[in-house]
Amino acid sequence: MDTARIRNVAIIGPHGVGKTTLTEAMLFDMAVLPQRGRVDQGTTTTDFDSEEILRQMTIGTAVGSGEWRGFTVNLLDTPGVGDFQTDLKLALAAADAAILVLNAAKGVDANTKKIFKLARDMQRPMAVFINGVEQETAKDYADILQQLHDQLDPHAVPLELPVGRGGSYNGDVDLVGMRTWYFAPDSGTVTEVKEPPSELVEQVRRYHTELVEAVAELHDELLERYLGGAEPSSDELKTNLRNDLLGGKLLPVLCGSALGNIAVRPLLDVIVELLPSPADTTYPAMTDHETGATVQVAPKSDAPVALTIFKTLSDPYIGKISLFRVLSGTLKQDAHVYDSQRASSERLGRLFKLLGKKQVPVDELKAGDIGAVAKLKDAQTGDTLIAESLTKGVTYPMPAIPPAIWSVAIEPSSKQDETKLAISLAKLKEEDPTLGISVEPRTHRTVLSGMGQTHLDVTLAKLLSRFNIEVRQAEPQIPYRETISGTAQGQGKHKKQTGGRGQYGDVWLKIEPLPRGAGFQFVDAVVGGAVPRNFIPAVEKGVREMLETGILAGYPIVDVKVTLFDGSSHSVDSSEMAFKMAAHLAMKKIFAEAHPLLLEPIMDLTMTVPEEAMGDAMGDLNTRRGQIEGVEGNVIHAKLPLSELAGLVSEIQSYTKGQGSIESSFSSYQEVPAHLLTKLLNELKAQTEASAH
Repeated sequence: MDTARIRNVAIIGPHGVGKTTLTEAMLFDMAVLPQRGRVDQGTTTTDFDSEEILRQMTIGTAVGSGEWRGFTVNLLDTPGVGDFQTDLKLALAAADAAILVLNAAKGVDANTKKIFKLARDMQRPMAVFINGVEQETAKDYADILQQLHDQLDPHAVPLELPVGRGGSYNGDVDLVGMRTWYFAPDSGTVTEVKEPPSELVEQVRRYHTELVEAVAELHDELLERYLGGAEPSSDELKTNLRNDLLGGKLLPVLCGSALGNIAVRPLLDVIVELLPSPADTTYPAMTDHETGATVQVAPKSDAPVALTIFKTLSDPYIGKISLFRVLSGTLKQDAHVYDSQRASSERLGRLFKLLGKKQVPVDELKAGDIGAVAKLKDAQTGDTLIAESLTKGVTYPMPAIPPAIWSVAIEPSSKQDETKLAISLAKLKEEDPTLGISVEPRTHRTVLSGMGQTHLDVTLAKLLSRFNIEVRQAEPQIPYRETISGTAQGQGKHKKQTGGRGQYGDVWLKIEPLPRGAGFQFVDAVVGGAVPRNFIPAVEKGVREMLETGILAGYPIVDVKVTLFDGSSHSVDSSEMAFKMAAHLAMKKIFAEAHPLLLEPIMDLTMTVPEEAMGDAMGDLNTRRGQIEGVEGNVIHAKLPLSELAGLVSEIQSYTKGQGSIESSFSSYQEVPAHLLTKLLNELKAQTEASAH
């Protein structure tokens, strides 16, 4: 397939708007599927994971490919829940355009605006599909258009006008070609007539005029002719619409019913007629990390092969499947490529395209196309694979994997599953790079981190369904830190005589606070050989050991300066071990006298909530020791202790009915307020004692 006749389209939008149902309808109309599946019956092509079927929710991007009017159409059905936004970003990076799906009963909500902004920031041309026009609760079409105009893009222009409303909806007026389509439910068959219904004549004339004027205003020559009375032809309108859509100057709007398969075929027409091909897309430059030079890649089939992996799946029968986009060249089976990130060679075996989980073998894939391959040795999501003739350090810029912000401590219900748990988590992380896996130093429990509660719930459910591992959960420990606010000095003497050679070490240490974030400094200020030179490293080691284990509550000590300024030794009994033990004793003494503090991690927080929930959100932040730093529309910027984050997320989901979202990142460590310190220390002591038993 020629690159210019390929369309890679991400189907995007919030959870529950019908993205998977729309994808199913388009695949059916392209004659790829013999019948349409339903989300509520767990039979759709792109929601094939057991958790997706159970939750009736897309969890990971899935691909379905077909042909329409001689064009290859690759559809990427993406998640709409914020916890899985990284999958959405990676899908947008692999696509050339997007269809933003709205629910006609809901219109534009906070999550719609967030997803729209994300796609715009990634410079993806978009069209809007207003889904569910047949619903009795559907908003008035004009009201939704006004919402789009006011809240998303002032240049939103309708290409279609629905015929009928609610249960009587059965067709669309084409505002470009000025014709009316009637649709046979389920089959999607289109019957075309020239005249609109009499009751819509005035509306059609008004919306058509608005469309023509919106296009003409962007083109001086066209505007001059239009003002002179020359109406542009439908072909001329389409040509200019396509150019304006590519430049992000217009946002075309369509409408229909994915569930009823009504007005889906005109959407496919718009995809092949108006949306860009890979040949129309300017790729971001690749970077040679060895030289710092940039390398421009173009979607030419006769160029050296380059591809980027945007998704990894795990198949129970064949193992790891890597979904990729061919950036340049013509990819053939058994090709040898080089993985720039892993610095390793890979051999690509059998190539195939995916239809949900079904594999459709292909002999080759041209530049711009999307395909898959199984059993790559080292390659991971986000990696660049290039022809071995290209510069080895070249990588293609893919969206960064954000740090996980939501954690749960887990341990297998059966001790026999400990090794199995580690192996299973590693497999899950391979297909989901947003997962974080670590071990608590105090309790040695495994900590599973993700992008939100739903993300973690899904991961734990996969552990049980795929690997038969049941786990116990607990709140993970907050990574507190210890420090001091004062200065102290004192002696630590380790003296022990047990018959034969004894142990003797004697040090004087001084401890002082450093600025927040400065770390640790050790200063040797001994004069006159009071502590022999060969024992000073042992003193520093003893100090560092106390910093790692903590003294106040068992957390690492940070931002302190420790000076060794005096001491004494014994010619026979002194040893490295004795001086290390002396340092331990001195640190315990002087740390307690230097006004110890407990520091807690503070997060930078961005909360997006519906406007009607702004008051509740800000009140919630205030009760949780949050510091509001600014408000932009329905977005709140604040700082919040990490210990307060868990409760906040669940509360927001409750009073926004799932419409709220939170993004957070580490900001700094700050002192735990004095009125909370004693209570917190008692709780931490109890946790430590419980874990010891």
